[in-house]
Amino acid sequence: MEKPDLTTALLAWTSSSVRRSMHEFLRFARRENLSMTQLNVLMHLYYRGPSEIGPLQDLLEVSKAGAGQLVERMMQQGLVERTPAEHDRRARTVSLTAHGRALVEASVAARQSWLHRLIESLPADEQAEIARALARLAEQADRLDPLPPQD
Repeated sequence: MEKPDLTTALLAWTSSSVRRSMHEFLRFARRENLSMTQLNVLMHLYYRGPSEIGPLQDLLEVSKAGAGQLVERMMQQGLVERTPAEHDRRARTVSLTAHGRALVEASVAARQSWLHRLIESLPADEQAEIARALARLAEQADRLDPLPPQD
């Protein structure tokens, strides 16, 4: 059997990985009755921290009223809370509740569940070989094309 070239192998792996991860993510969203928009807000707040409505409005590309209505529905579901902003008591800061944080963490675990099964199916020597190769690829990718820091 002929070995695939590196580009073909990486494209096949990326396609499989993204497809499987998204499949598990979407199953989780349906099971929890969450829209992709709600998950987007939850992920944003989880990884970037509390936010005022303006950045959420920009993220979702909706009107301020639309973002406010979404936040209100998410508050009713116990996913987020609004508190007065420190710099301006008239402004409100949106942050995750404990329930919202737990849902994000569960969604990440759901996306990764298939990966754990895959790793466990490989012999230890192959796991180590693949780990070294992927670490080397990630290191080189960061060197060639560093990503700007997140705001």
